[in-house]
Amino acid sequence: MPRPARLTPPPEMSETSLFQGLGATALKSVLAAAVETSLRAGETLFHQGDEASRLYLVVSGVVKLSQVAANGTQHVLRLMSAGDVIGCVAVFNRFPYPVTASVEEDATLISWAEPQFWHLMEDHPELMTNALRTVGQRTQEFVARLGEVNGATAEQKVARAVLRLARQAGIKEADGVRVGMTRQDLADMTGITYFTISRILSDWKRRELVEAGRREMLVRNPHALLLLSDGS
Repeated sequence: MPRPARLTPPPEMSETSLFQGLGATALKSVLAAAVETSLRAGETLFHQGDEASRLYLVVSGVVKLSQVAANGTQHVLRLMSAGDVIGCVAVFNRFPYPVTASVEEDATLISWAEPQFWHLMEDHPELMTNALRTVGQRTQEFVARLGEVNGATAEQKVARAVLRLARQAGIKEADGVRVGMTRQDLADMTGITYFTISRILSDWKRRELVEAGRREMLVRNPHALLLLSDGS
């Protein structure tokens, strides 16, 4: 249920890329204009094709962005975790959300109505600079992912996807990096069959690179995966 966001931000909130350069007073003003929403795993924030009416910032939890292509194939594009902005490209360009945002792990988000956020950017130019930087980074990421597909083996594609998800939403533990993802998520993200994904993960488990469960996996050796992703 949406509710006003708290006016006193936690210390880490000021380090969020969207708020870089904002003073304490400006940050409180921006947060005062936001509403807070809590969703449980399995719930949907918005669907592909919905009107881009709000811009969201993840405070906690994990939100999965996926897209259905014209042929009906679903692709997982990104996992969004604390500090990530959702909907900025659609809001800036005033077109419908190009993805579906579904909650992977119980999440809390704050959001601003589209016209409201434009007014905030007028009042706080740093906010516009940061939002534009986010749009540019997403575009660069998309172009880089297109380049990854060309000439890469199935194992390289899976290694790159696992590393990308670990960077986006991984939690560091003593024996590796834990991230919420399934074999189907990897299949949707890479365009590789579920059977091939399972075969690769089984081989990685034997080599003690990754431990894959039903809903999450533990990346035990990120450096080895990085070498695999480069074909080393």
